[in-house]
Amino acid sequence: GGWACENPEFEERILRGLWGFRGFVTSDWGALHGPAAISTGTDLEMPGRELAGRPGGPYFREPLKQAIESGAIPVSALDRAVTRILEQLDRFGCLGRKAAVRERAIDVEADARAVREIAQRSAVLLKNEGGALPLRGDDLGRLAVIGPTAGQLAAGYMGERAYGFEARLVAPLDALRQTAPTARIAYSVGVDLTGAAIPGVESEAVLEPGGERSWSATLTAPEDGEYTLMVQPVLGGGSDGGGAIRIDGQPVARSGGPGFGGTGRVSKKWSGLLPTTDGRDNARGAVRLTAGAHRAGFSASSIGEGPLRVRFAWITPAMRRAGIGAAAESARGARAAVVFAWSGLGGASLALPEDQDELIERVAAANPRTIVVLNTGGPVTMPWIARVSAVLEMWFPGQEGGWATADLLLGRANPSGRLPVTFPWRLEDAPARAAGHPERMPVTAAPGATGVDPNPPAVRFTEGLAVGYRWYDREKIQPLFPFGHGLSYTRFEYSELEIRRARDTADIAFTVRNTGGLRGAEVPQVYLGPSADMPMDTPPQSLAGFVRVELAPGAAGRLTVHLDRRALSYWSRPALPAV
Repeated sequence: GGWACENPEFEERILRGLWGFRGFVTSDWGALHGPAAISTGTDLEMPGRELAGRPGGPYFREPLKQAIESGAIPVSALDRAVTRILEQLDRFGCLGRKAAVRERAIDVEADARAVREIAQRSAVLLKNEGGALPLRGDDLGRLAVIGPTAGQLAAGYMGERAYGFEARLVAPLDALRQTAPTARIAYSVGVDLTGAAIPGVESEAVLEPGGERSWSATLTAPEDGEYTLMVQPVLGGGSDGGGAIRIDGQPVARSGGPGFGGTGRVSKKWSGLLPTTDGRDNARGAVRLTAGAHRAGFSASSIGEGPLRVRFAWITPAMRRAGIGAAAESARGARAAVVFAWSGLGGASLALPEDQDELIERVAAANPRTIVVLNTGGPVTMPWIARVSAVLEMWFPGQEGGWATADLLLGRANPSGRLPVTFPWRLEDAPARAAGHPERMPVTAAPGATGVDPNPPAVRFTEGLAVGYRWYDREKIQPLFPFGHGLSYTRFEYSELEIRRARDTADIAFTVRNTGGLRGAEVPQVYLGPSADMPMDTPPQSLAGFVRVELAPGAAGRLTVHLDRRALSYWSRPALPAV
């Protein structure tokens, strides 16, 4: 139907009417399609379309003014949006009055303990063949740890994240060494994310405050292959700004910009997954180059109060091969090898980027006791899954994630997380790329291409209620790891199932016993199948409820999952209260 930002049923009838929301609604970046959105419930426009080179927008500037002056949009719609925004500014004391919410001192240590526990509980043990995890004493006698997100903490990704206190961003490798001080741990980066200065070009620039500079050079690629180019400014202490690289006229890497870089006093190294190993911001972009000369364009700008240094670096195919070879060699003589792998958020592929699949394959070939720790924002494919002993999904675990990762690897914490998404074997199994559905998310650009299609094709959603895991069930597609999957270092048994039904509710009761030797948590889940009472094509099964229980070895608990009327219902178009 209509655009989400112009949907009065969602924004007014459901959000404000049914749910009683009293704040203001902000568009996503570049999400508006016209000024009429202010009449349907959207109060504030984020920029974006003009920044991405898309036609149209911003719409809440001159187009909105013209629409109000012509009478196409009533001035009352503008008044209503402004009022909602001002009410929230006033609520938090931004208009001169005392804030309704009193500021309190931050108890950093207490908050850190909570964040660490959340990271532990969120981790999902996907595979653990032969009890490879937790690591044992003999493993720690000669352990190989591999990967850039082992040597640096991947707390989060992209600009919309909490940075935390930089001094507390302890890497998993350091946390392992401090938690197990007698362990003999050899570290290899494997796939480097910092790179080296680009030879033959001016690879470092210094700009005075407010300065801008652009220059060109010839970049010589020694061989055909994928190259990673990086823009690495020094941020902090008054230095702020960024730069960009273009190859043969095409943009490849850019630091700074909305949601990234710094803001003068608070400079955040968010342009890439990790800062450089010497503490710089680290914007990255991949491009395929043929051997020979290419025209490279460099630019830099300083927006801070002090001078800005910007370095331009690269990683060549040869550098990547050398890193992978060194990692495989370090794993060869180790008792166990732990490979940390990472991916970004979304994109045209679910494969791990930058030859990490090859890294894991080589390490697993060198050491049959290979464990993979994932820092990802969603599913990834795992062509190496049969050749590794264990896989631990840590996601992006936040400020205390290094400690949480060490706790789980060493058995100081027992994983109990469950997958909130399905991990498919291949991209084509997912609904957005399903064969026979050409209307779904067509890929219009070549892999690795940058830029935005100014007229993207329309996307239609024809799967109905078969969203997420329901799609795999309905299409009878076996996933790599299903929604709700998650293992433990201990074992649980279920017994004494009892179902108590009422008119429009149900209680599912059962006993869970910890039959293993470690304390751990289990997450029983209840799924419902189709009902003859529902006049629509319902999925084969849908999650209706779950419960989490933590049990000591040998202990049992009698649990009940209550299914209320909403859990036994399906969504139609009910009559909602008027706003």
